[in-house]
Amino acid sequence: MKIRKTITTLLLIVYVSTFAQDVTLEEISNNIKQIEADTTFTLTEQNQLKQIKTTLDGGYLFKIWHKEGKISKIVEDIGLSFGSIQTTVYLTNHTPIKIIESEDVFAETPYGLNYKKLNNAYKVTHDILNWKHKKIISKAKGTRVFNTPKKAILDYKLLIDNAKHAIDK
Repeated sequence: MKIRKTITTLLLIVYVSTFAQDVTLEEISNNIKQIEADTTFTLTEQNQLKQIKTTLDGGYLFKIWHKEGKISKIVEDIGLSFGSIQTTVYLTNHTPIKIIESEDVFAETPYGLNYKKLNNAYKVTHDILNWKHKKIISKAKGTRVFNTPKKAILDYKLLIDNAKHAIDK
C-alpha cells in the first residue's frame, strides 16, 4: 500500500512538472499586448551585415527590445532584391511565446517592380504553448517565395542567442 502511494505521488509530480508549464493562446495574446504597450524597454538596433558576411540588396536590421537583461521582442528584417523576410520573436522570461515569420514581395507592374509597395506572399505564426516540450500551434498562409522552411522550431534559437549576445556587449 505504501509503495502504491509513493508511485502515485511520483507520477503526479512528473505529470504536473511536464504539463503545468503550458500556456493558453489567451495568455500568449495578453503577454504580447503587454510587451507592445510597454514603453520602458530599451531598443537596441544593429545592422549586422559585417557579421553575416554577405551583401543584401535591401539591407539587414536586427532590433531587440529588452529591459534589465531580459529580452521581450526580437525583429530580424532581411531586405532582398524582390522583397523582404521578417521574423519576430516574442519572449517572456527568456522563453519564446510567439514567432511570426513573413515574406513580402514587391508589387509587380507592367513596367517592373514597384519598390514602394510590398505584398505579403507568406506568413507563418507559431504560438508556443510549451517551448521546452515543443508544444506549438503553427498556422501558415500563402506560399514561401524566398526562404527555406526552418527544420525545427528550435532553429529560431540561434536568433535568440544572437540577440542575447548583442545586448550583453
